[in-house]
Amino acid sequence: MIHFVLAAGSFLLAFSVFDFQLPRWMNWIGCAAALALGTIFLLQAVALLVPNESLNYVAYEVLGQWPEGWLPDVVLLWLVAMLVLDSQGKSRILGIVAVSIAVCSELYSHTLRFLGTSPTGTLKLLMLLLFVWLLFESTKKPHPK
Repeated sequence: MIHFVLAAGSFLLAFSVFDFQLPRWMNWIGCAAALALGTIFLLQAVALLVPNESLNYVAYEVLGQWPEGWLPDVVLLWLVAMLVLDSQGKSRILGIVAVSIAVCSELYSHTLRFLGTSPTGTLKLLMLLLFVWLLFESTKKPHPK
């Protein structure tokens, strides 16, 4: 069930990136990364339901290793770009806090992996702050050009 929820959230994020005022190419990169991440999560969910060794291998061993590891970093870069280029007002302060925590968490996680230890899964819960910020950011009226 968790993989289905992660897939749905990734797909929703992918289709919402065009609601923000970033350069079109940045939005396409964010959309592609979120779509790819959602597809991986969906394949992992299906692999748990369908007893197929090939599907399980592709979903977890091939796609679940490095692509699932670096695609969230691409989405995080898109969020940093959105914070810098599009965020304004009070939600920008929340964005600075949320993005800073997420970036520090990812750097810490990558450092732990580099040193040979496994990062804890609870660090990923800090990423939920990004979606709280996105909700506040999406409720603002578009600013005039």
